[in-house]
Parts: sequence; structure tokens; C-alpha cells
Amino acid sequence: MTSTTALRDKQAMDYLFYPRSIAIIGASADPAKPGGAPLRSLISNGYAGALYPVNPNYDHLLGLPCFPSLLHIPAEVDLALIAVPAQATMAALRECAEKGVKAVVVLTSGFGETGDLGARMQAEMTALVRSAGISLCGPNCMGIFNARNKMTAGFVITQVEEKLAVPEFFGFISQSGGFSAVMHAAALDRSLGFTYFISSGNESDLQFADYLAYMVADPATKVIGGYLEGTRDGQRLMQAAEIALDAQKPVVVIKTGKSPVSAQAAASHTGALAGDNRVYQAFFKQKGIIRAGDFKDSDYNRAATRAEMAYIFSRALPETEFASQNTVNSLPDVNSGTSYSAAIFMLYRAGVLTGNDDSGTFSPNSNITRAQAAAIISRVILPSTRISGRTFVGYSQAA
Repeated sequence: MTSTTALRDKQAMDYLFYPRSIAIIGASADPAKPGGAPLRSLISNGYAGALYPVNPNYDHLLGLPCFPSLLHIPAEVDLALIAVPAQATMAALRECAEKGVKAVVVLTSGFGETGDLGARMQAEMTALVRSAGISLCGPNCMGIFNARNKMTAGFVITQVEEKLAVPEFFGFISQSGGFSAVMHAAALDRSLGFTYFISSGNESDLQFADYLAYMVADPATKVIGGYLEGTRDGQRLMQAAEIALDAQKPVVVIKTGKSPVSAQAAASHTGALAGDNRVYQAFFKQKGIIRAGDFKDSDYNRAATRAEMAYIFSRALPETEFASQNTVNSLPDVNSGTSYSAAIFMLYRAGVLTGNDDSGTFSPNSNITRAQAAAIISRVILPSTRISGRTFVGYSQAA
């Protein structure tokens, strides 16, 4: 693999992590929708910058003026979160370019991970943002988090934890949205706080390497972790790894794709090249990167953390997006203890699905991805939930 672009410079990345103003395109009052959770969490956690909801169907949202389009905002916008359907995303990006927005997070799925048409749309997206000088995270991502300015611009971290044994310690990058939720839950189980948390999605513009190099330069980030499925640009990743090695900053990576099946699965998700496992192993060794083991969902005969249970539950859900016009059929008895039944019930309890557990038929209130569902599940798992043999118990008890 050859390098196509240099690592993104710090000033360009600062607009992503330290914006003075944020526009939420596709904003909603519903916290279960992609445009609802970030707006609500930014307000509730005390983000100090300007917030501009954008949705032509509202005049006001959560006490803020809501604008019919990005171009109607009478002020500069540093960062835009895009949470509109895939077919409307390019129009939103063109408005970002016209407005002079410096950075964008595209939460929307339906691009390179879906096939040839989605890949062409994603290539168009990449060309547009690079010609406009916009730094883009995503698409098909869960958003970003910065503890310094309480910027909860996504789904994974929606609450800034105040009582942690080790606050602002760990930076994390995940190419998997579902694993982002698992990692966040795992850190909370150990009372570890994040400095930055990035769900990088399909990486149509900014890549794993850009985020890695950015966090190396941050003195508050003591350790950098990552979930890496693959890379399109080996030289770029090598450059970031060398920067970390020179700075003597520890990097711990979970690398998928050890088997041909898992490598193919990784490629279908992000469109990245998983590559030969032996090449990655040699690369990690050369650059001092610690390769961690994977989370396992096959060992039911031991105590499991909340993070591991969230991972198991999310893996039971379909990979494709839950479409609001379709019906999701649960097992007739949601108390049967299977991971699928537990996942469906917890989404139902969280208000994401409507229906009843007597008929076993549930329907999503809005389109959500499996990764978004995993993030919700990781937040609503009851303390009573545990594994007994090969089934789950305690997940449907009253909170």
C-alpha cells in the first residue's frame, strides 16, 4: 500500500475536537434518533460553544432556535454533525462547503459499507470535502467525544462522568461502532476516563492514523487504544506509529482479521483492507504497538462484565439497519434468556422499539444501526443482568 495523503495537521483537527460552534443537521427532539441524542447530550453536559439545530420542521428545539438550513445560521460554524438520510447527505455537505464549515461528522450510514452505489457516493463525498478543505469523520460512525470541552458529539458517550478513579487518561479510536459502545462500558467498569473517543466509521477522509497522531501530541492522553479492522494507507499508519514510538507513548490495539472470514467481515464493514495478519503482527512489533486480545462471546461459563454482555447482545442483532417501516420479530418469550431476546427487550425498554412482549412483535421508532443499538444497550443494562449457564437472567427486571 502506498501513501495517498499526508497526516492531517493539528490545526485542521482542532476544528473537529475544539469547535467554537456546532450545527446539528437533522436535529430532533427524540433522543433515540441520530439527530436527537447529540443535541440533548451537548446541552445537558454543559458544552460551552454555540449550538445550532438545523431542521425545517421545527422553529425551536430544546429551547434553542432551530434553522431551516445551515445557510440560514447567522454566524460561523466550525463543526457540523450530519444526521440526515444517506440520499440527503451530499446536499448537506455542499451547504457545509458553501458555509465555510471547517469539520464535519457524518453519522449517517449507507455508503461504502453497502456496496457499489454506496461506494460511489462515498467517493463523491471524499472529493467534495477535500476540495473544500473540510476535515470529515465518518460516514457510518458513532461520533466523537472530547472530555476537555464536554463535547459529546455522538452516541457512544452521552454523559460526562464526574466520579472516575482515573479521569482523562485514555484516548480511543474504533473503526467499529458497536465495539465503541463495548469499550466505553469496559472503561466505566474500571473507572477509567477518556480524553478523546473517536468512532471513525468508514474513514472516507480522516483515518485511524490521523486520530492516532493527534492524540500522541496531547499531554493529557497517557495511553492510546484502538480497534483496527484495516487500513487503505499503510504508509500513513506507519508514519503515525513512528510518531507515537518517538514520543514513547503506549499504543494498544485490538486488530481484527486474524482469519480469512473475519478479514472479509472487516472489509465489508469499513471497506478497508484487512491485510495479511502476519504483516500487521510484524508491523506492531517493529513500532512497539501492543496487540491486545479480542473480546470473546463464546465463553458463557464465567462472570461477564457489562461491556462483554453489551458486546454479546449487539452481536445477536442483525448487521443491517433496522428500518422503521419494517417489523422486528422477537422470540415469543422475551424472558427466554437468549442474547437476541435480551437485546430486543432492552431496546424496547429504552423506548427505541414499540410493541409488546406478549406477541413478540416489535417495530423500531426510527432507523437505527446495530452499532447505535449497541450503544443504547450498553447504557441500559441492569445491574441484575448476569449469565447463568448459556442464558441471560435478570435483564427484564424492573429498574
